[in-house]
Amino acid sequence: VKSSSVVSAEGYWQTWIARWDQAKRHCQGVSELSYCLLAVWDMLRTLPLSVYNLHFIMQLGKVMLKLLIMHTVSVCQAIALGVLTLYWVLHHRAIPYCPDRIWMASADGDTLLCGLAGAWALTWPVLIPFTLVAVANYRFLWSSFQEPKQECKGHMSLWHSQDGDIPETYGSKTLTLVGLILFDCIVLLGPIMVPYGLIAQLIACWNVCWRGNSFKYVSAAKLMGAGTGPEYGTFEREP
Repeated sequence: VKSSSVVSAEGYWQTWIARWDQAKRHCQGVSELSYCLLAVWDMLRTLPLSVYNLHFIMQLGKVMLKLLIMHTVSVCQAIALGVLTLYWVLHHRAIPYCPDRIWMASADGDTLLCGLAGAWALTWPVLIPFTLVAVANYRFLWSSFQEPKQECKGHMSLWHSQDGDIPETYGSKTLTLVGLILFDCIVLLGPIMVPYGLIAQLIACWNVCWRGNSFKYVSAAKLMGAGTGPEYGTFEREP
């Protein structure tokens, strides 16, 4: 099944509300982190020391780190960078005791670690992740929608024929796709991630803190039924 975006039949505003409900539902997965920590604690109190080995500990750490990075580290990084940026702006683009210009990791031993960590140069915490996000989105869209149709020869099934309806720019769909992804990442990603990423995650953490995993589940509107929106042939053609 190819992915479909959250779209409401009631218009743009209801689509934004539906996307907000979906973001809160996804962020509610932070409750899995607290459950994972509780399960690990019970395991450490129960299992004998003879069952522990390096492989077991590494696999256990991998499971815990995935949840921690997904739901906690990203929020902490956003808040820290936001505070640092505000401090930098209020102090006339200068931070006391910090160099005013540093682009990569400095060769100076005093600032090498800070430079690599992105304390001053935003190459590592901003530019490289944005580039990876753009590349990942391009490869996902191209491999899921464009390549199946191009590689299909002869009779084309409904699944292969769905190519995303990407219009051509100067005769190239790749140019259109790259332009849309760059616009989304450079212009829209930052502002949109504030409500749908940061605020939604903070609300989920607050909800888990006081209510546990009890929350109102609101399903996403995706216009999948016949007659509810634009038809793409899914409910009219045989597989």
